[in-house]
Amino acid sequence: MSQKIATLLAAAVFAGSVSLIVACPDDEKHGKAGTTVAHDGKAPCGAKAGAPCAKSGGAPCHAKGTTVVSGESHGDNRIDAVLARLPKITYRVGDEATCCEKTAAMIAEKSGKPIQYVLGEEVLDSHCAAEVKLASLLEQELESIAAMRFAVGDETVGCPVTAKELAKKNGGTMAYRVGGVDFNSEEQAGKAVQLVTDAVDGVKMSYRVDGQSFCCDKMAGMKAKETGKPMTFVVGSEETDCDKHARLILMQTKIRAAVEAALSASST
Repeated sequence: MSQKIATLLAAAVFAGSVSLIVACPDDEKHGKAGTTVAHDGKAPCGAKAGAPCAKSGGAPCHAKGTTVVSGESHGDNRIDAVLARLPKITYRVGDEATCCEKTAAMIAEKSGKPIQYVLGEEVLDSHCAAEVKLASLLEQELESIAAMRFAVGDETVGCPVTAKELAKKNGGTMAYRVGGVDFNSEEQAGKAVQLVTDAVDGVKMSYRVDGQSFCCDKMAGMKAKETGKPMTFVVGSEETDCDKHARLILMQTKIRAAVEAALSASST
């Protein structure tokens, strides 16, 4: 599974709606995520500051518990239950902390203090460094989410024997977990793994230069050099001119697709 996911993450095929598609001449050599757009690490890769994301006193930044949903929840709530427990960036300005980048920018502007970016116990001073770190963490999460694991209550292990021993010790039952969703049978979970793999495979990155779209970052880079036009990274309906932010969007989109596919499998 790790090798398969690594292959999926390296793919770079068009996923948006544009006028012209240029085929990649050698997917084996060039079908990988783009790294040709440089970034100085100073300006934010993502959206500019605007209205705050939410009023203060709302839900906590990180939901506690395992990355799993129950069969009683429905629709987007089930997806959000999984996604809310994944690693995410929070923001700190002086003694104030927030889950919202826009709110942090407003606090920083008022106070004159810099924004710090927090990932778990790690504190970073650069927005882009935080996005690079988060993308790497989500890549690891994707490998775990897309694989079949064995769960007993809140504990998840990679070995069914260990899970059965744990279930016997705790008086619980073993479930087969895929995409944050628990299945009662190995057969059903196996089908879910295939659906999840196909869903992840369906999320592609493409590159656009001067109105022309490419599946290959190297071809797009050549076009950018030839025309002097910037390269835009496209994942579904989202686009950015920052390769670091593009990789983060790609990981987030792949994980959502994996969870959606697992939930779909649990409904059949």
